[in-house]
Amino acid sequence: MTTQPLGDHAWLPVPIDLVAEVHAFIAERRGGPLRQPAGFVPQEQDWSKDELVYFDREDNLTLRRFRQLLDVLSARPGRANAMSRLDLATALDITPDQLDSVFTNVSHWMKRDFSRDEPPARWIRGDDIDASLPRVSYRWMNTTDARTWRLLRKLAPVTS
Repeated sequence: MTTQPLGDHAWLPVPIDLVAEVHAFIAERRGGPLRQPAGFVPQEQDWSKDELVYFDREDNLTLRRFRQLLDVLSARPGRANAMSRLDLATALDITPDQLDSVFTNVSHWMKRDFSRDEPPARWIRGDDIDASLPRVSYRWMNTTDARTWRLLRKLAPVTS
């Protein structure tokens, strides 16, 4: 079996039904949940329409779920409207582990095809939004990306 190097990581194909277990195993080996390193600042670069079309290119399960996720986040753009992993999974009618699988696959494709670290569904820790929120990951979409996505998908425009 061969792996593809990806910075200080290697890409290894994993059957989709085992992704959550592999994720949990790595977290256990590292002694805690997988998270961004301290001081990580996600890039704030907007996605162009041509780039966003990428997520609308095929009809596979991961991309269908990711499009739904972008539809949900684009309806309420901005950090203040960020959604927790559980809230997003509930909105998509999938489990949190299935949501993790979506982000695992999309992240791999993005790094391969765009050299990007963060999808249009940006990551932020709860306590970075409000000190009273738990230190769990939340996802949000900026207004520019939300407007572009909603135009691309022919959804009702963002009002804020």
